[in-house]
Amino acid sequence: IRSVFFRQTAQKTASPGQTSSVQSRYFKMNLNHDTGEISGAVIAGQFQSRLLSDLEIDDFKSLMNEVMSDKNSLELLNTYLENRFGQDYFETYEFQTQQQSNNQGTQGDGGNDDMTMEQAREVLGVAESASREDIVNAHRRLMQKFHPDRGGSNFIAAQINRAKQILLKE
Repeated sequence: IRSVFFRQTAQKTASPGQTSSVQSRYFKMNLNHDTGEISGAVIAGQFQSRLLSDLEIDDFKSLMNEVMSDKNSLELLNTYLENRFGQDYFETYEFQTQQQSNNQGTQGDGGNDDMTMEQAREVLGVAESASREDIVNAHRRLMQKFHPDRGGSNFIAAQINRAKQILLKE
């Protein structure tokens, strides 16, 4: 999702309006810490430079076929669609299920090893000067909202965890 990114000063408590961003080969997305809403944009492919909020169901079907080869992008798209249309969007809109997609052999999971320090700070929503305590608190706050056991996605939780590892050099 390539929409506007917000940089905030790291604080010990969450401030209203704080966001985090994640990126894959095809998308750049923002996560609103307060509401849990996801917004984003397409950064590659036939829908490049389009906001996800402007796409229609048929566009998403084409987009899903296009990103099928990139596991991270597919995870982000699935997370966005679930957030926008509800958990039963696969059946309601006749999308291929994620499990079927994975069985077809997705590749290019990205491994999250290509995350930079700057991207890690964006994911956690912390400043460059953030202390260890600020990073741990930001991680904890985000995991409380976006953990898979609380309705979040595995991919986003993995991005949050990877960001913490990078910033704390674990």
